[in-house]
Parts: sequence; structure tokens; C-alpha cells
Amino acid sequence: MRAPDDGNMNCYFCAADGTTTPAVGACAQCGSSICTDHGGLTAIPTFIKSSGGIGGPYVRAKRDQRRMLCSDCAEDAEASGAVSYIDEITL
Repeated sequence: MRAPDDGNMNCYFCAADGTTTPAVGACAQCGSSICTDHGGLTAIPTFIKSSGGIGGPYVRAKRDQRRMLCSDCAEDAEASGAVSYIDEITL
């Protein structure tokens, strides 16, 4: 949602509550614009292609991939065990 005065993207969840808060990003799952109060970082396992050997063609990377999720999608992902919640967004 865009504010009529400045043209910047605002948080979808705040706009639904009737307030205007600048968004810091978009949810990687649903695409909603999110502010620091309605989003967070999550970690998902990352696998990379190996040169073969024991364990098959893919091995888990040393670091998990980070992505930003809105509070609704983060809650759903955590409940399913698909990702682990890292922390709130800090800028």
C-alpha cells in the first residue's frame, strides 16, 4: 500500500490496522510489505551440490539461508518445522 503523500511503501499489516509505518522489506513467502514490528528473519537449511562421494550429490551448507518473513508466515513455518525463527528485524 502506498501513502498518498510520500510515495514510499508502507507495512501492509499496519495499514490494515489504520496506521502508516514505512516497510523495511517484503515477506519472502506471501510478498506482503512488512515493518520491523511485523516481520523477522528466519533460517532455512541450504544444500549445495557436491562432487559426489558418501552422502549423495548434495551436502548441507555450513550456514543456513536467511530470509525475511511476515509474522503470519513465520508462525506457520515454525509450526510446520520448516524453518527456525532467528530474531526480529533490527536496523
